[in-house]
Amino acid sequence: MTIVRSFPKGGIHPHDDKDLTRDGAIWNSAIPPICIVPLRQHLGPSCERLVEPGSRVTEGMLIGRAPADGAHVHAPVPGIVRRIRTIWSPECGECEAVVIELSGAFSKLGKDLDARDWRSMPRKDVVTLLRDLGVVELSGNPHPLHRSLQYARRAGVSRVVVNGAESGPYLSSEDRLLREHCAELVTGAEIIAHLLHVEDVVFAIGADKKEAVRRLRRELSERESLARILEVGTKYPQAAVPQLLRSVQRKEIPYGKDEREVSCFVLGAATAYATAEAVLFGKPCVERVVTVAGGGIARPGNVKVRLGTTFREVIEECGGLVASAVRIVSGDPLTGFEVTDLETPVTKTTRGILALTQSEIRAAERRSCISCGRCVRACPMGLEPQRLYKLIEHGWQTKAEAKGLNACTECGCCSHVCPSRIPLMQRIAEAKSEHLLDYRAELQNTQFGNQI
Repeated sequence: MTIVRSFPKGGIHPHDDKDLTRDGAIWNSAIPPICIVPLRQHLGPSCERLVEPGSRVTEGMLIGRAPADGAHVHAPVPGIVRRIRTIWSPECGECEAVVIELSGAFSKLGKDLDARDWRSMPRKDVVTLLRDLGVVELSGNPHPLHRSLQYARRAGVSRVVVNGAESGPYLSSEDRLLREHCAELVTGAEIIAHLLHVEDVVFAIGADKKEAVRRLRRELSERESLARILEVGTKYPQAAVPQLLRSVQRKEIPYGKDEREVSCFVLGAATAYATAEAVLFGKPCVERVVTVAGGGIARPGNVKVRLGTTFREVIEECGGLVASAVRIVSGDPLTGFEVTDLETPVTKTTRGILALTQSEIRAAERRSCISCGRCVRACPMGLEPQRLYKLIEHGWQTKAEAKGLNACTECGCCSHVCPSRIPLMQRIAEAKSEHLLDYRAELQNTQFGNQI
């Protein structure tokens, strides 16, 4: 009998609404005539722009150079730079964007490419390649992958965990990648383990992904791999790193620390795939698989999209909106961002595009807290969201921090279960963000901050 591991505290079982997308194959979206390419698609500063209006670019050409701790940006299509504009993206905020009009031939799209023998390459060169090709973590916080690897190497991690839990509602792109590109995902995980001098690799896959587990088990058997498969629960937020590692390692990540504290490096399934594509074939990070779903989408599915394609074009690729759509969300409905401008471009961080109906957004009039305790029972970090909310509303930031404000992972469980429809997670996230901005400003006003 298969043992399924989960996390002990809190969590919820929202209706996952994956049925309309998880059983259909990934298809390629049409190449857009215009690509809007933001110069910040990761956590960190914007890239230095390397092109001007009128510049000709080729597919995969470097158009934004990042600092050492950032991720480069490349042209997703060949063409002419028509203009430079300022845009706002849901995940990375306001930044400069390069507008490219499609023109000319592709150098990699549709071509048979020879795979590189990555095992013969020095590890340092592979990490440099990942940096040069702009690979970031595509499944969670978009940290540049090369920087995460450098930190993990210094921390001396002993295990690589491939995160295939994907417990959020609607999203199923990683399930499809595990089914359709299992070999590439395993190779990506092997590359990361090689770079970190690690032999212990665990694929943590959601217990609802039976076909993905079957294909992965066959692939590992054919390779005679020592990697293991661990089925994890479907309770949300199982895919969040603290909850995933609580299931895999049976250890809590200490407050204020990350997965390296428990000797693990967590790699999203989509990131493993992007790693293999970059290292084997020299492909920069210029496309990704996006789940397009919700009751407001005519033909839901998982679509491979060139970065810079607008939400409008991706939605049209899926048959367009139906009349009942009332809200567009980037990401999943619990932690995602509402999008009001359909000219917003797809970036490295865009996991899903959801068109939700009135019934799906569970709209209701906000009321006062009734002290029911549902948010406390649902919190996977063992916090008291309603108490944090009240402390923040009274301006008692220090007291909120003492009650664990910064331990909140912003999973959205508390807001989802609240019968009074109080935006608990949103207010807590705002308070954390405000505190971070204040801290950075204070740091810059000190001698130490100026030296940094």
